[in-house]
Amino acid sequence: MDLPYFQLTTAINEYVAPALREGDLDSCIHWADVMLSKVPESPFHLIRELDFTTCPKDTAEKFDRWALEQEKNKLFGSVYTETNGFAFNADQWHFHWFAYGSRPRDQNYDYLGEGWISEDHDLIVLTGMEDLQKSFQSDWVDEEDFARDICECAVVFKLMRFVQSVATRMKHLRYPLVVSSHGWDVFLAISPTPKAEQNVSEQPATRF
Repeated sequence: MDLPYFQLTTAINEYVAPALREGDLDSCIHWADVMLSKVPESPFHLIRELDFTTCPKDTAEKFDRWALEQEKNKLFGSVYTETNGFAFNADQWHFHWFAYGSRPRDQNYDYLGEGWISEDHDLIVLTGMEDLQKSFQSDWVDEEDFARDICECAVVFKLMRFVQSVATRMKHLRYPLVVSSHGWDVFLAISPTPKAEQNVSEQPATRF
């Protein structure tokens, strides 16, 4: 994986995409750790020591309340969530839920450009990365660009792992849940929990 910096996208497609399709976020995060180990130390290396601390149980309960309210008048095909942009929103990282009438098919997510059908909801604030957010808020030298890019990958993968954990606690996930970050074209798709009307907090969400 000792690749030229400009080949980052190729590296993601070759090394990360297969693991992502299987929902293996630990392998994706390990890949980012290995890539960071190949470049000089920078403030962005802090990502290796951090993870999100937002409560998965509370987040799942917020989703269930929102989903039940939205489903009264709409038929969902899927739900999408993404973080806000890291650099331009370094003071706070958060995400929203968006419901769509369409479903992802064969790893095709073009329908996300069609516009969502749900109403807005309270944003979910992501905690645990505040020290790292300061690095995105500050100026960095050109030599740190690659470390920053890999750091963003790791943040997204850790977000995906967090939402993956949230999904196991959802009682009303009756449609695919797609996860990404603003401006990204890398996605994690989590399929509906097997018994959406029952307590599935101990049952992992399956993937398709």
